[in-house]
Amino acid sequence: MMHLQSLQWLLDLQASNSAGFLDYFRFAFTLPGNLFVELIGVFPALASFLGIAASPETGYSSLNGLLAKIISCAFWLFLFIQALNLSNKPKDSKVYLDEDSKTQPLLLPLPKDYPILRKHS
Repeated sequence: MMHLQSLQWLLDLQASNSAGFLDYFRFAFTLPGNLFVELIGVFPALASFLGIAASPETGYSSLNGLLAKIISCAFWLFLFIQALNLSNKPKDSKVYLDEDSKTQPLLLPLPKDYPILRKHS
């Protein structure tokens, strides 16, 4: 089982009685980036190429670093945009049975007794 230092900080926050809302918010904000950086830190070749120290062997100096914060910002921005897209679904247009489906529906449908030429089948 892999040891995740990022999740250990949550236990440290819960153990200290002086942790406030801001500490929990900071933890939740940086968690996606820290987990990603920590995942990269498991692969020594990739971690050394990117200059990441996020494993028990190299230490955890890259956690809460610039790369982790950029990844966290991108993650939360993506979720925010997806939430906005879910709330802005286009409304279904009404289908009027007396109109030809190839034409655009009128804003207000014409009454049935309006004197126009209609195709009768």
